[in-house]
Amino acid sequence: MAIRTPWPSLSALGLALLLACMGTAPAQAQLPTSLDALFFSERLPGTGTRLSALGGASLAGVADYGALYSNPAGLGYFESSELSGTFQTLLVNDEASYTTSFHPQIGDPFSSTTNSSSQVRTGYGVGNAALIYKVPTQRGSFVLGAATNITRSFDRSVDYGNRNQLSSVSDIFPPLNDEVTVQRFDPGETPEELFFGQQVVVTDSAEYLIDFDFDGDGSIQRPLSYVAFQAFGIDFYPSVYDSTAGPASGFLPVVPVGTQFQQNGRLSESGSLREWSFGGAWEAEKNLMLGLSANIVSGTYDVQDTFEEIDDNDEAIGFNELSFTRRQTSELTGFNLRGGLSFQGSSFRVGVSVESPTWYSINDETSLQMRTVFDNGDRFAYGDDSDENVGRTEFEYRINTPWRLGAGASLDVLDATILVDALFVDWTQLSLSSSDDRGEFDDQNRLIDDHFRPVVHARAGIEYDFDPLTVRAGFAYQPSPVSLPDVSPEADADRNLDLQGTDAVTERTRYSPSLGLGYQVSEQLHFDLTWVQERFEDRYLPYVAPNASYVNEDVVRNRIQVGLRYKF
Repeated sequence: MAIRTPWPSLSALGLALLLACMGTAPAQAQLPTSLDALFFSERLPGTGTRLSALGGASLAGVADYGALYSNPAGLGYFESSELSGTFQTLLVNDEASYTTSFHPQIGDPFSSTTNSSSQVRTGYGVGNAALIYKVPTQRGSFVLGAATNITRSFDRSVDYGNRNQLSSVSDIFPPLNDEVTVQRFDPGETPEELFFGQQVVVTDSAEYLIDFDFDGDGSIQRPLSYVAFQAFGIDFYPSVYDSTAGPASGFLPVVPVGTQFQQNGRLSESGSLREWSFGGAWEAEKNLMLGLSANIVSGTYDVQDTFEEIDDNDEAIGFNELSFTRRQTSELTGFNLRGGLSFQGSSFRVGVSVESPTWYSINDETSLQMRTVFDNGDRFAYGDDSDENVGRTEFEYRINTPWRLGAGASLDVLDATILVDALFVDWTQLSLSSSDDRGEFDDQNRLIDDHFRPVVHARAGIEYDFDPLTVRAGFAYQPSPVSLPDVSPEADADRNLDLQGTDAVTERTRYSPSLGLGYQVSEQLHFDLTWVQERFEDRYLPYVAPNASYVNEDVVRNRIQVGLRYKF
C-alpha cells in the first residue's frame, strides 16, 4: 500500500491565503492552440543564397533554384543545367525581460521590477541543395528541377528570472473537483489493494484514499496534478479538506501564497522545417513561362521548458526548491502544390504565383518532470524513471495553412535589376483538426475566424552586376496576422488572470534586411555569400495562473550563407 503523511501544518496566515485562492488557478490546456498553428505555418521569405539576399523577391520570375519555393515559372529562364548547394550558419540572439512584483520590505506596497537577460545560440548545416536540368528542345524552353530548402528554423533559447511574490507555478498544480476523488476511512479500514492512480494519506484519526483515475480506465484525469502529487509539488491536507466543497479542497500547492521567492526559467527550442520540391517550367508561348512544383515538407520541433522556484529567504515552512520541466517533440509532415506564370518583355518581367494550402500532419510527444527539495534534506522527483510515464502523452492532429497568392515585377536598368513582390495570405483560412474529428479544436478555430486577418507580405530586392562581381540587397516585411492579446489567456475575461507584462509585446511582425555578393569564378562556377537578418518581438507565458508574468522577447536571427553553383 502506498502510504504518505501530509507536510507539517502551515502558518495560519499562509493557510488563510491559500484557502482564499483555492479554485482560482485554471487547468492549463494540453491541446495545440491557434498560435501553435500559426507558429508552424510561418516560414522564410526566400531560400538559397541569391534569393535570400534579394529579400525573397522573385515572383516576377528568376532563373534560380529558389524559384521552386516562390514561382516555379522562373525555372524556364535557365540557359543551362546547374548543380547548387548552400552551407549556412545561424546566430540567434534573444533578449528577454521578465516583470514581477514583490514587497521590498515587510509592510511596503508591492513593487514591480523588470529583469533583463540575453541568450545567444548558434547552429550550422546544409541549407539548400538543388539540381536543375535544361531539357534540350528544338524551340522554346523546358526545364526540370529538384531542390531541398530549409524553410524555417526553430533554434533559439531564452533565460529569465526575477523575484516574485504574487504568483507561483505551483498555483497550477492542484486538481479541480472533477479530476480527483477523495474517500475518508477510519484508521485501518482503507482497502489493502490499491489500483493505478490511487494513494493513501494517513493521519492519527483517519485515512484518505486519493484517486486520480477514479473511473478505472487506466488514464489519469489530470497528469500535471498527479505528477505534482508524487513529487510533493502539492499535498493533501485533511485539516482543510471539506467534503461538501469537493475533493479538490484538500489540495494545496507547495509554495504558500505571499511567499517571496526567486523564479528562474529557461526555454530552449530547436529543429527546422525542410521542403523537398520537384517541378518544372516550360515556355507555353514566346516569352511566357508556366511552372509547377509539388512540395513535401518535413521537420522536427523540440522544446524543453524548465522553470524553478527557490525559497532563498526561508519564508516557506519546510520548502526549499521546486523544478518543473516540460518537454515536447513534434514531427511534422506536409504537402502542397505551387504554380505560376511569368512574362518577359524587353527590359522587364511580371509574374503571378498560386500556392495551395500545406496539409500538415503533426505528431506531438510530451513529458513532464518535477523535482522538489525541502529544508530537512528530503528530495522527491517524478518523471526521471522510465516507468514513471504519467504525463507522457502522444497526440496527432492536422493543420491546414491558407492559400497564398502572389504577384511580382522586375525591371532591368543598365546593369541593375530591381524586383518587388506582394504576397497575399488570408490567415482566417488557417485551421486545426484531429483524425477522429471530435471537435477538440472548435474553440481555437473560432478564435482564428474572429481574430486572425488577411495580410500582404512585401519584398523588395536589387541586384547590380559589376562582372564578375554581383552585389545584392533586399528587404522582406511579414506583418503579424493577429494581435496577441486577442487570442492569449488574458483575452478570457471570465478567468480574471490579471497577467503581468501584457502590453510590452502585442504582435509578431517580422522584418528581414539582407545583403549578398556573387562572384563568377569561371564560366561554369559561381560563388555566393549572403547575410540575412530576421527581427521580431515575441512573448512567452511560463504558466497560466492569476498574476503570472509574460517573458517579453526581442529576437534577432542572423543567417550567413555560402553557396556554390556549377553550370553544365
